[in-house]
Parts: sequence; C-alpha cells; structure tokens
Amino acid sequence: MGDSYPPLKWRKRNVDKRHGSAYDRGSADAYYHRPEDPHYYKKASYSSDRVDKKDMSDEQKAEYLLGYYETTDRKDWGEEDGKLATS
Repeated sequence: MGDSYPPLKWRKRNVDKRHGSAYDRGSADAYYHRPEDPHYYKKASYSSDRVDKKDMSDEQKAEYLLGYYETTDRKDWGEEDGKLATS
C-alpha cells in the first residue's frame, strides 16, 4: 500500500460514495488496473473540477484508499499473457 492514512472502517456508513467522490475514484482506479492516484471530482466524474492529492484532506485521501483497497473485482481486458486474446 502506498501512503498511509487514518483507517475509516469504523465509520464506513459515513463515507461519501457518490459518483466522482474520492471513494468512487479509488474504486474505479482499482477496477481498471490503474495505479493509486488519490483524487476526486467536485461533482460528477470528468464533467466537473478535479481535485488532486495535494489539495485533499487526510480524510479524503483515506476514503480514496478505502475505495481502492475494498474493490476486489477487476476489469477483464480479454488478455492472455499480456497479449490481447484472439479467437
């Protein structure tokens, strides 16, 4: 795990999980095999201002990481041994 932030497991029900939230973006980055890059959007993803790690609170960074590490499902890109599968 990259950066370490205060654990949020004790207050999960209060985590902002709206589309574009830090939790949502962490979950999406994990699902699409992207590296950790804490960020969120002020409103909806990609259609509002992006807030990067340097401008996030410790709690927002922790919510991103919670989303990143709770996400166990991963996008299947249809690849075998690093090459696109052909049939």
